[in-house]
Amino acid sequence: MSHALRSIVRHRPAWSVAVVFASNSFLFGSWLVRLPEIQASLGLSEGDLGLALLGLPLGSLLTMPMTGRWCARLGSGRIAYGGLLVAAVATVLPVLAWNLGTLLAAFVLGGMANGLKDVSMNTRAAEVESALGQTIMASFHGFFSLGGLLAGAIGAGLAWLGWTPIEHVVCTSAIAGVAALALRPGLYEDLGLPPQEGEEPAFALPNKAVAGLAALAFVTVFTEGTVSDWSTVYLGTTLAQPPALAGLGFSGFMGAMAIGRFTGDALTDRFGEVRIVQVGGALAAVGLAFGLWAGTLWSSVIGFVCVGLGYSGIIPILFRAAARTPGRPASIQLASVATMGYLGWFLAPPVVGFLAEAVGLRLTLGLVVFIAAGTALAASSLTSRQRAAVKQNS
Repeated sequence: MSHALRSIVRHRPAWSVAVVFASNSFLFGSWLVRLPEIQASLGLSEGDLGLALLGLPLGSLLTMPMTGRWCARLGSGRIAYGGLLVAAVATVLPVLAWNLGTLLAAFVLGGMANGLKDVSMNTRAAEVESALGQTIMASFHGFFSLGGLLAGAIGAGLAWLGWTPIEHVVCTSAIAGVAALALRPGLYEDLGLPPQEGEEPAFALPNKAVAGLAALAFVTVFTEGTVSDWSTVYLGTTLAQPPALAGLGFSGFMGAMAIGRFTGDALTDRFGEVRIVQVGGALAAVGLAFGLWAGTLWSSVIGFVCVGLGYSGIIPILFRAAARTPGRPASIQLASVATMGYLGWFLAPPVVGFLAEAVGLRLTLGLVVFIAAGTALAASSLTSRQRAAVKQNS
């Protein structure tokens, strides 16, 4: 067990945050792996599905810019706790939809809950990292990936056993709700940090100090959102795989993310954040290009795994740098960068969905190859000031 994981397991506030990260992706992945079945039951085209998926980032963008201020005022742990409870309920809604409009509304509500959780849990993670005085942000994101991996594996298994989507998501929603209640003491515990000072805008947008981080977050989350949303659909429709196998792309992607993130803190300390971004973008571009070119189930899964490994360390680096960039409270800086990231997620569903209808999903996923290559080149946007912020208190 790594030093970062030992610290998380032994520290109640850190462990509570780690479980919130895992619960977040566990809930998200629970209905995501059943997405081809939802699409088929509603008779949606890929363009319709892309429009419906637009509701997720739209909902997140409605709450995310304001969540930073709420965290600064009420405490990030309290907001994370409330967001997780809301998300546990919202998870059930997509499988209850009866047409495109209700599916879109379900995704909007789920996205709003996600916006609350994403900013608050990352802010709490940055606070715990500061309290412990060591680099552990990537490990928290590793728990997020682990939750998605479990969701994919459990979803594939339950589909094989014949569970309906509604039976599946009600079960996982109940598990997350119970977990949230158990995590409350650790999320509310005082970390003994000094109060943060600086501007607290009601609607957080990036300032000049984090503009480069925000731009890099945009292209990173666009890519992650494309792979997580469409890998299952690609395997299930373009490659005509059954539901029990269609989830392997998502599971492989999230599993690779977990492995990369659990080792990411040590790698970042050794090689530096810029090198991690450069190598990660290159790995994702080359791996996915191979997977799409070969066009088989296992080559595609390998491609999605390469994207997961390559991108695993990028967002933790960006969020850590944002939280430690001076001028505004950490929650505000982090919320502004996260908002731009989710703007990329906002654009991914319609762009991918509409392009897939025009030229096919395989060619459309080739867009990710070029974005990943651009991400490697964009690593220079981590300025010397932000690099110093990343290493502060490491």
